Amino acid sequence: MNSINENNNSFNDEDGILVEEQEITGFKCGVCGANLKVRVYFKDDNFSRRISCPNCKYSITPSERKPL
Repeated sequence: MNSINENNNSFNDEDGILVEEQEITGFKCGVCGANLKVRVYFKDDNFSRRISCPNCKYSITPSERKPL
């Protein structure tokens, strides 16, 4: 799965431990129109969120990290 980060640093699935995965029903993919998913990863005492489309595999990793 490709990832794009606002800081141009990629975050791969292997970079952290998957803590939670949830489908977002209020937002659609701008490419294919499918519902998006958000995944929360834990790495180096920080949580990272990844928003992705399960259909076309496009994803973005927001740079801001917040505790759950």
